[in-house]
Amino acid sequence: MTKFTALIQAYLNTWNETDPTARKEAIREVWEVSGRYSDPLAVAQGHEEIDRTIAAVQQQFPAMTFELLGEIDAHGDQARFRWQLGAMGKKPVAIGFDVMVTGQRGKVQSVLGFLDQIPSKTPEGVESPRSYAVGLLTDAHMGDDLTEYLRRIDDTLAPYSGKFLIHGASPAQVEGQWIPDLIVIEFPKAHAARAWYSSEAYQAILPLRTDNATGIVALFEGVEHPHKATDILAYATTSRSNL
Repeated sequence: MTKFTALIQAYLNTWNETDPTARKEAIREVWEVSGRYSDPLAVAQGHEEIDRTIAAVQQQFPAMTFELLGEIDAHGDQARFRWQLGAMGKKPVAIGFDVMVTGQRGKVQSVLGFLDQIPSKTPEGVESPRSYAVGLLTDAHMGDDLTEYLRRIDDTLAPYSGKFLIHGASPAQVEGQWIPDLIVIEFPKAHAARAWYSSEAYQAILPLRTDNATGIVALFEGVEHPHKATDILAYATTSRSNL
């Protein structure tokens, strides 16, 4: 047993707490205010972003919990440990290990997550939703900066398996008038689009685009499959009931 035993269990409990109020309080108890979490699919800094990340994972994997897997290896202010995610009595759907670093007050300052086993599908054969980065760009001034941006963006996408689906192609207009250039980048995992956009590599080249083009960029989470058009009606009803 190490001094990290209680802290790591409390950390895992924040991932398992489904009550929003209790989860926010647990995060405040465990994390430093400026704490940062990152793994190949998500980056979050500060209590609010960490809470949103945990809520999103719980939505994707309902009724599943994180459990400590094996012993904790620790020295100084850092520790590493393995974990598994799954339903009780069933094989885990995900396995990974985290490296935790604590701050001066003994709270979590950073967690670097690594995924050893990533589920290709959510329970009951439902395909895991993808995520998308969508840009509607106008007034692009193609010069040295934008050329450099295009040369470097593929390297920023590679760690998140992002790929271009649409990249400024001229549309076959069937209704209305289309003006901007459309860019759609697909990521095979939920929340990966946000992780890519927030990554240091992409943020480093972002000014090359924003200084030379105007428009709108948005990040979307895809639907789970199978999906029917009428599924959106249930979502709309739930949203109105929460107002």
